[in-house]
Amino acid sequence: MFNIFKECADISEKDLFLHHNVILKIATSHSQDWHPPNHISFYDHAKDSDRVLSAQDQKRHLKAFDVVRFESPHTEQVLYPSHCVKNTWGAALHDDVKIVENAFFVEKGTDVLVDSYSGFANNDGLKKSKLESMLRSERINCVITCGLAYDICVMYTARDAAKLGFLTTVIKDCSSGLSDEKIEEANQIFAENNIAVNTESEAELIMTSKKIPLEWISAVISQKLGIK
Repeated sequence: MFNIFKECADISEKDLFLHHNVILKIATSHSQDWHPPNHISFYDHAKDSDRVLSAQDQKRHLKAFDVVRFESPHTEQVLYPSHCVKNTWGAALHDDVKIVENAFFVEKGTDVLVDSYSGFANNDGLKKSKLESMLRSERINCVITCGLAYDICVMYTARDAAKLGFLTTVIKDCSSGLSDEKIEEANQIFAENNIAVNTESEAELIMTSKKIPLEWISAVISQKLGIK
């Protein structure tokens, strides 16, 4: 979206050049949970025969939002109501979401025994989606993200984007979280990773080169100096 250049003898405001007069390219990607009907995150399938709960959790009466430990596969998992089952209305994008021409679609959470909060990879980090390669091939270096839930999928996607070196913004008034406490935790993670939190109107200014988030400037400096 922006070509970003930095010339630095020492880091000072006059040395920072963000050439942002022209939007080179915008790509749109929609990520969708696309779960099998017996997905490991569904609390009513936690005791299915293809997975093994810890001895302690086997004795519990499990409900939505419980956190459990599976012995096989070896993982900790938050349990949710069944949601976003592939090829059902629950996995479809809302009718009010405008699908632009040439938009990309990323299906996640497709493996039965592995959850996937981020649009970039499964929770175990072993399987990547096509999102990063798509962004790289389109020479995109900024990510603006929003959706559901602010403190889960949006947060993990934004965090991964920043860790991969993309300048990242979350649109807060186009997103919704599960709880105020979790939203605050997400905001802390955003602050720690130079992820900007903006409104829809501010995002429009960013898209038209009229605003540069301070977090992006900080991220560019950190990248130049090799600070993680």
